[in-house]
Amino acid sequence: LYTTSMIQGLVEKSAGSAFKITAGYNLWDDKIKLALSYAKYYTMPLVADTNETDFDITYLPTGEFKGLSIRDRIGYMRGNTSDGEFVYNRLM
Repeated sequence: LYTTSMIQGLVEKSAGSAFKITAGYNLWDDKIKLALSYAKYYTMPLVADTNETDFDITYLPTGEFKGLSIRDRIGYMRGNTSDGEFVYNRLM
């Protein structure tokens, strides 16, 4: 239940199981943060199994804008038999 991705998780899908792995990397004195995650959702036979890959890039400015963060996340979901593949981009 706690394996949630940007596009879909078990809460939106059905009963089942899932796993998620995430790797992160910080650049330029932690002003840029990168994250890549992969999740697999096993929900057959009620709903088709899906998997989702998300890529995040976050910018953390300093100076008078310290505390602000700008993040862009791209999500790519595969495996939904009715929709095929789905790509979603969110700027936050």
